[in-house]
Amino acid sequence: LVFKRRRQPETLAALYPHRNPEREEITIELSDDNALGRSGKWDFTVTLDGESVRAGAKAAEPADYPMPPVTYEIGGESYTVGRGIYLKYLAFGPVGGVLQLDTREREVTGPDGSEMVFSDGLSPGELYITDDTGKTLYANRSTASGAVNLTAPSEGASSITLTPVVPADPDGSGAEERTVTLDELKAGVTIATSPIGGYTVENFSIQDGTICFDLAPYGWAAHSASGISPEILRPEDDGKITEVKEEVTGLQGGETATFLKSGLLSSIVDPQTGVISFRHDYYAATDAELNTITEWKYIYTEMKLDTEHAVTVQLNPLES
Repeated sequence: LVFKRRRQPETLAALYPHRNPEREEITIELSDDNALGRSGKWDFTVTLDGESVRAGAKAAEPADYPMPPVTYEIGGESYTVGRGIYLKYLAFGPVGGVLQLDTREREVTGPDGSEMVFSDGLSPGELYITDDTGKTLYANRSTASGAVNLTAPSEGASSITLTPVVPADPDGSGAEERTVTLDELKAGVTIATSPIGGYTVENFSIQDGTICFDLAPYGWAAHSASGISPEILRPEDDGKITEVKEEVTGLQGGETATFLKSGLLSSIVDPQTGVISFRHDYYAATDAELNTITEWKYIYTEMKLDTEHAVTVQLNPLES
């Protein structure tokens, strides 16, 4: 995704002050040469008015907010890891925003000689983000730079609070697998993925060999906080559905293997609400078979808010 000024095409842009905004255009170019494993050429170009893009934009000042470090025991060795919120960029437009943190990764040699990577700065997924009206903000996409797109704060919001999320029991994982039934999913059950948040299931349906549903986040929803949407709800479909066999050749040593494929899972996040829409497209399973999947699994983790080290940053208008 490339933002360019029409009059200076070599300039990469984001939400930042411009000269003569009434005469500027911003061109968004999207290009890819591979999609779903198929080679090709996909190019899209959209032109936007720069002044409209920046209208009502607000941003917080970059700053470092260090916190006390923590010590971990790994293989009989003690390792001290810094904790802090190192804010590089936080800005919002009319429909959403961008958050980028410096995680300050560093490599450490472990007790067995292997390399480990520690982060002395928190990532977006380790924060519960709210505005001063009480609205919770959710990430809807992560990028290679470590930045995440956020849903927009309330129109009258003037500040954003970043609250660290930490394990409730530092000495244990506190994670467990839990089960939800098909009838509960169809009824619109609320699933707590931690004591401080989770998802409400909406619009669950089984039709034409496809299972669709939406997950509306509430509180701190782990996957919505990180901008990554993995398989939050996992169907227990082993032995219950028809699968497609595929022979794969050219493996290591020239071997051939047979793989069973059930279907394709896809998801999309609403950038304004943070609602995640999932779609399971099964290759051969019938609706009758899909309705026999009576149990679905998800992970519950004991987490808590570290309100003592919460940080509130002020939002200031971006000048044109």
